[in-house]
Amino acid sequence: MASADNARPESESSGGSAGGSAGGSSANPDAPAVEEGGGNLPGEKPDPIVTEDEAAKKPKQLDFVQAAAVPLAALTAWQGLFDQGGLKAGQRVLIHGGAGGVGHFAIQFAKARGAWVATTVSGKDMDLAHQLGADQPIDYKAEKFEDAVKDIDLVYDLIAGETQKRSFAVLKDGGTLISTLQKPDEAELARRHARGAHYLAKPNAAQLSEIATLIDAGTVRVVIDAIYPLEQAARAHRHMEDDHIAGKVVLQVAA
Repeated sequence: MASADNARPESESSGGSAGGSAGGSSANPDAPAVEEGGGNLPGEKPDPIVTEDEAAKKPKQLDFVQAAAVPLAALTAWQGLFDQGGLKAGQRVLIHGGAGGVGHFAIQFAKARGAWVATTVSGKDMDLAHQLGADQPIDYKAEKFEDAVKDIDLVYDLIAGETQKRSFAVLKDGGTLISTLQKPDEAELARRHARGAHYLAKPNAAQLSEIATLIDAGTVRVVIDAIYPLEQAARAHRHMEDDHIAGKVVLQVAA
C-alpha cells in the first residue's frame, strides 16, 4: 500500500478521486508495493519506484481494489487533522465535505481520536455521515453551518472559497483552520488569534501502518463509490466531475 509524493488531494465539492489497484491475485499482500525501475545495467540493483518509508502492508481486511482507495485520501485526512491541525481527544472539529474521498476518512479518524465531529454534507449523504460516526451532520443545502455549530477548535476545510470564509464565524478564539485547497486569510486568523495552514499530503509508511491497523480493527471502513477499468479512465473522471460522489472512485489497472 503505497502513497503518492506531494500529490494534490481531490476537491471534495466534486466527491472523490481516482485510485489505482494492483488487482493481481498472485501478488504478496504482505509485501510493500515495489517495482523495478528502468535503465539499469546488468547486475545492478533495480531502482525502487516506492521506497520502504513510503509503503506499508495492505490491510488484511481489504482486497487490492479496496486498498487502492486508501493511501492518498487517508494520509491527506490523517496529516490534516493531526500533523497540521493538532486535533486531540475532546476537541470539536468541523469537517467540510465529509462524504468525499478525504472527508469520509477524516470523520472516522477524528472519532477514533476521541473528538466531537460535525460535518457538512448533502442531504443524500446525511445517513452516511451518521454511519461514519459524525456527531452532527449538517445538510449544507438546507441549513447554514454557522447556525448549527460554534466554538470549533479545528475547521478542516476540503471545499475552500466562500465555505472557508464563512468558517471563521464558527472558529473559537485560538482555534485552527486547515485546508487542502486554499491558504486561510492571515488577517482573519490574526483577528481570532487562530492558526491556519494549506498543505499537501506526503508519503509516510508509519502513518499508513496506523491506518491499516484501524481498518483491520473495524474502526475505519473504506467507502468506494465506483470502480472502473483503466481503459475507462476518461469515463471515471467524467463521473467525478458530473455526478454526486460518496467516497472514492477507483481505477483498476489489472484484473
